[in-house]
Amino acid sequence: TDSWADPNILLGPFDWNPPPNATNYCSYDTPTSKSCQPHYYQDGLIHRAHAAGAEVYPSVGGWRRSGTGSRASGGGLSDPFVELAADGGA
Repeated sequence: TDSWADPNILLGPFDWNPPPNATNYCSYDTPTSKSCQPHYYQDGLIHRAHAAGAEVYPSVGGWRRSGTGSRASGGGLSDPFVELAADGGA
């Protein structure tokens, strides 16, 4: 994963000066490292897709040197992130 680009694209730009009651949106930087921050959610891909009536499905994989992508999608749930995603925890 890309811990900066992924949440910015999917959840909207980071809100660096949020009000005290701002909602935090979460993403996983690693299978065991969850990061929650305020975002301008209405500007993110997930909100825009849902507003247009589309559904969003994650893709397990990545760029050629990600290591776990091909192994994780090749059958079985051996990668911890894949297990989280399958259980709805990601």
